[in-house]
Amino acid sequence: MTEILGFSKATFDFLRGLTENNEKSWFDAHRDDYERYVREPFVATLEAAAEATVGGPLELHGGRQTMFRINRDVRFSKDKSPYKTAVGGLLTPTGDKREHNGVAYLHLAVGGGFLACGFHQLSPAQLTPIRDQIIERAEEFTAVLSRLADRGRALSDDDSLRAMPRGYADYADHQHAQYLRCKSFMLMQNLSQKDWLTGAVVDQTAALVADGAELIAFVAHV
Repeated sequence: MTEILGFSKATFDFLRGLTENNEKSWFDAHRDDYERYVREPFVATLEAAAEATVGGPLELHGGRQTMFRINRDVRFSKDKSPYKTAVGGLLTPTGDKREHNGVAYLHLAVGGGFLACGFHQLSPAQLTPIRDQIIERAEEFTAVLSRLADRGRALSDDDSLRAMPRGYADYADHQHAQYLRCKSFMLMQNLSQKDWLTGAVVDQTAALVADGAELIAFVAHV
């Protein structure tokens, strides 16, 4: 798999170099390295991971069209660094990068990166019916969380409110109060450099998607 994907030490050398020299002149001088050692292998990974979900409980799609640009949008940022120092891309139900719900996200960074699967940074309007459903179908949600735990997975609480959301103060003692504070419903998994170099990231992505399918179905059923 590693030969198909094309990742190598040069992949991480490029990302490290970009972190230390985040400027257009350096990137232009190393553009071929970006294409050969980063962009093309990452596209191949997205395509292979999408193929690995076929026949599973949740089939996702992606490739070149669902990879994010490495250029940063600096129009409204104080940080004018022109490039991201990590690479990201999505797998979605339709293969459309604009789709942000029930997706898988692959993040390649100098230290390895991470995988995520689920729903990211939902709006208050999107969260209300999900929170109501967690309250109304509490035992079903408990069962979903239990089956995730059996697979060694847990819902991330990285993107959560500190206090109960407006309108839910009466549920501060609810068995799922911590999840009522969630703004994202994601499963997360850290990756090492070796996971990319060996191609293990493909099967790891497919496994995370399969494990997250029931959670995605519960959240989407509103």
